[in-house]
Amino acid sequence: MAVPTGADSDSCVHAVVYAGMCCQCLKVLPASSSQIRAGHEDLGFRRPGFVTTSSDLKMSASALLRLEIEEQQRLLHSRRMVLVLDIDHTLLVADTRGRLDDCEDDSQLPEGCHLLRLPGNGALLLRLRPGVQDFLRWAQAFFDMYLYTHGTGVYAQAVVGLLDPNKSFFGNPPRLFHRDNTPLGLKSLSEIFTVNASLVLVIDDREEVWPTEVRTSQLLKVLPYLGFPADSRQN
Repeated sequence: MAVPTGADSDSCVHAVVYAGMCCQCLKVLPASSSQIRAGHEDLGFRRPGFVTTSSDLKMSASALLRLEIEEQQRLLHSRRMVLVLDIDHTLLVADTRGRLDDCEDDSQLPEGCHLLRLPGNGALLLRLRPGVQDFLRWAQAFFDMYLYTHGTGVYAQAVVGLLDPNKSFFGNPPRLFHRDNTPLGLKSLSEIFTVNASLVLVIDDREEVWPTEVRTSQLLKVLPYLGFPADSRQN
């Protein structure tokens, strides 16, 4: 059965696209086609990062602005803010010197360590920053929490499974930004809020990964957690 396509391809200027398809007229708009270049990208289509970290969902600038305003009003009404947390050397540290393929469970590990299993790629030895779980439980009452790391998606997803097994801190699916779903270069709060990120606080052990405007007014820089003696950051 043919799928209805609505108006002609050149006239598709609707507000929401998912996986290359307009959610209103059901037109398929492949990324390489002139329809996307001349239509949707010119309208400033962006991912609503406070809704999803999937790059499949994109909204026009006007629709995204309306949705962002509603989200800001929700946060203000509930007296909450957004907390963006780095992972490595902020919440935990992984020993990257070698992989532990032979350990069956955490009982075989050094005290205070966890085994972080990576799909199809062995495992890493990991230590949580002391008090991190208590901190997350406290912050949960005041913030919508996001994770933003320059680590890979596979690694970041495994970390979330360890930090938040009940999916109570970062949501389900998790509010997780990593190198595989964000642009190269500096971290950017526009990945979450494209217009107004004034309700966002950032906690990171590195300031140089954020633009100047975030460093000066929104970044709470913490000392890096160096949980392993041979950590390269010790030097």
